[in-house]
Amino acid sequence: MLKVHPTSISRLKTQDVLPSIGGETLRELINAINQLSVQGFGNCDLLELMELIEDDIQLSA
Repeated sequence: MLKVHPTSISRLKTQDVLPSIGGETLRELINAINQLSVQGFGNCDLLELMELIEDDIQLSA
């Protein structure tokens, strides 16, 4: 399904900062979650997997 060892997935759940994950891997992860989810629970999307936090650094013009 994902070509990722279950232990690797488990380790990702405990990390505050994740390693870079490419678009293809994210798509496969979302598809796998949707295949495994309970019927009627709804589909997973990218925003359920990620939280974007803006940096506090302001760039001057």
